Amino acid sequence: MSADTGHVVLAVFRVLARLFPFLPPPGKERVTAADLKPLFKGWDMRIVLMLFACAPFTVWASKALLAVCFRPPAAPAGALVHLTIDPMFFLLPGLFLGLVLAAPPVMGLTQLLLRERFRDYILYGNLLVGFDTVKIWITLSAFVVFLSVGLAAAAGGVHLTAFADRLELRHFAQARTVVVPASQVTSATVDGDGALTLSFAGGGTWSSTGDLGLLAPTPGQAQAIAQRFGSGR
Repeated sequence: MSADTGHVVLAVFRVLARLFPFLPPPGKERVTAADLKPLFKGWDMRIVLMLFACAPFTVWASKALLAVCFRPPAAPAGALVHLTIDPMFFLLPGLFLGLVLAAPPVMGLTQLLLRERFRDYILYGNLLVGFDTVKIWITLSAFVVFLSVGLAAAAGGVHLTAFADRLELRHFAQARTVVVPASQVTSATVDGDGALTLSFAGGGTWSSTGDLGLLAPTPGQAQAIAQRFGSGR
């Protein structure tokens, strides 16, 4: 690690120590990390292994839960083409949410195994870094959960639905669906890569490469929309 990197890490630790100050519990004021190190040799690796064992289950459960809570809208009656996001997208926020949710059972098992030594293990970790690791973990976990759920909510409703007389669009992080009459669609084209682009009266456009690329029409779907709303209709 370079000197500059070392200074940055030290600065970060100092900021964390200010934001999440650590005070030793009564009777432990003179205990040092060196005193506790022999008691917990190898425990960090054991916890990492437990996290690796638990995370696949919590990530899968998180992905499934987010997919249920923010299920893309079903195709309405009369729709010619209905595009929604791939349910596998929820694996992305589910990954972060699942890693956070893996921590409680792992720490619960660690507490069960260490019993009365668990508090000393937490104290050992706090002494090593100089700040309250429990408080910072709770704070960061809440932040990650908020972002994960927010990302799933913002993406779940994204869709493009084509009817004979109109288009219904909902963009990423948009609460309302935009209805565009067919008469307001000035062109609909499909490029060589299969990307669908719609142009509207007034200068607005929509592309399947937008909205984080969440909507990916099949060649047949893109051609069907282009034929229905293209200039040759």
